[in-house]
Amino acid sequence: MAAARHAVYLQIEERMLFWIHTYGFIVDISSSVRVYKIGFQVNRMKWLNHDILMVPGPSEPYQEVLAELSRPVLPHYGLKWKEIYEDTRDGLQKIFETEEEVIIVPGCGNSGLELAVANLVEKDDKILVVYDGFFADYFKELVEAYGGTAVLASAPYGKAVKPRQIREVVDEVGGIKGIISAHNETLAGVKHDLVGIGKIAEEFDLFNIVDAISSFGGMKIDMDRWGIDICIGYASKSLGGVNGITPVAISSRVWDDIAERQSVVHSRFLDLNLWKKTIDEWSSWGHPFPVSQPTSVIVALRKAVEIALEEGLKERYKRHSICKEVVREAVRALHLEPFVADEDDASETVTSIELPEELLASNVTSILKEDFNIIMGTMGLLGINGLRISHMALTASPHYIIPAIFALEGSLRKLGWKVEDGKAVKTAAEAFYRYT
Repeated sequence: MAAARHAVYLQIEERMLFWIHTYGFIVDISSSVRVYKIGFQVNRMKWLNHDILMVPGPSEPYQEVLAELSRPVLPHYGLKWKEIYEDTRDGLQKIFETEEEVIIVPGCGNSGLELAVANLVEKDDKILVVYDGFFADYFKELVEAYGGTAVLASAPYGKAVKPRQIREVVDEVGGIKGIISAHNETLAGVKHDLVGIGKIAEEFDLFNIVDAISSFGGMKIDMDRWGIDICIGYASKSLGGVNGITPVAISSRVWDDIAERQSVVHSRFLDLNLWKKTIDEWSSWGHPFPVSQPTSVIVALRKAVEIALEEGLKERYKRHSICKEVVREAVRALHLEPFVADEDDASETVTSIELPEELLASNVTSILKEDFNIIMGTMGLLGINGLRISHMALTASPHYIIPAIFALEGSLRKLGWKVEDGKAVKTAAEAFYRYT
C-alpha cells in the first residue's frame, strides 16, 4: 500500500496505530482497538475545505493531478505535445495490458461506448448485452440506435451474469456478432468474469466489447490475454484523474473489420476509419486524432497514469481488493448487509448497501454531507433504497475509508439506527491491520 499518500502508520510500544491525519483522530489497532479523538468535535467536519467524493465517479482526484491543471495550456499539436501524448498513450497501454492501439477520446465514458457500437454494429447485427443493471439499458439503447438487435443475457440486480448463461444465449439465438459487458457495474456494485466472457467470445468468434470505465486503474484488466476487442477506460474513477477524457484500446481485428465495413459510420467524430487516417498521416506532427484535444486534461491524465504505474499495478489492485473486504466487514458491523451477497460478484471499487425502510438513503446522504462533508451515492436509479460507497484510487485507503465509516455510523445513529459506538470503525481498522 502506498502509505505516504494514503495514511501514516505509527509503531509505539508494540501498538500499531493508523494516524488518519485529514480527520484528526487515531485508531489504535493493537489487541484492543480504541479510537482517540484529537482536538475537535468529531461529529462535525465542516472545517474541511471541500466535500470528499466517496461516490463511484467522479472520484477524489490526486492533488498531483489537480496541480497539473494549473500549468500553461498547450496546443494539441507540435513536437512537445507529441511527446506528452505518446507518453500518456504508452502508460495507458500498460494499464490495459495491451500491445494494441490506444486512442484518447475527448468526452465522457459514454463517448467511448458509443464509439465501439457505432463502428462495430451495422443494421440487423445481433449483439449480446450482458444485462445486469442500469448501464445495461444504455448498452441496449445504443445497439438499437445504430440499427442492431440487442439480445439479453440477464441476472437480477446484485448478481453477476455468469459465462454459462451467456453461452446458453449464444447457443440458443445463433448469429451473434459480439458481446458487450460492463466489467464493473457501479449502481449495484457487481463485477463480471471477463476471463470467462473472453473465452466464449473466442470460441464463437465474437467481438468482445468491455466497459471498464469504473474498473480501469482499480481492477486488473488484461486486454490481450482475455480476448477483448474494444476496452473503454476512463480518467476520473479508479484511475484518480479528472473528468472529460476516455482512453479506448482497440484490437487489430477491429481495425480490419471497419476497413471492410459495408455501411457508413453514422458519426464523423467517432468514425474509427477517420481516426486511423489521422494516426497514419498526422502522428509525425503530434496530431493522431481527428478532433481538437483538451490538452490540460490529458496532461492531468498523464500524471494519474504515472501515479498508478509508480505504485505498481499488482499492489494497486491488491489495495482496492483489501478496501472491498474492509468496507463489507464494516457494513455488517453497522447491522446492515452489502447489496451483493456473493463475494465473487462484489466489486473492488464500490460497495452498495440496501437500507431498511426506516432509513431513507436521501436522509443518510444529507447528514453525511451536512455534518461530515462526505458525499456518497444512492441506488435510486435502480429503484432501491440504498447507498453506494466508493473505494477508488485515492479513496481506496484507510485515510478515507475509516473516516467514511465513522461518518456513516454517526449519520445512522442520528436517524435512530441502533449501532454500537465505534464498532464499525474498529472493525474497519482491525480489518486493515489484518489484511495488510
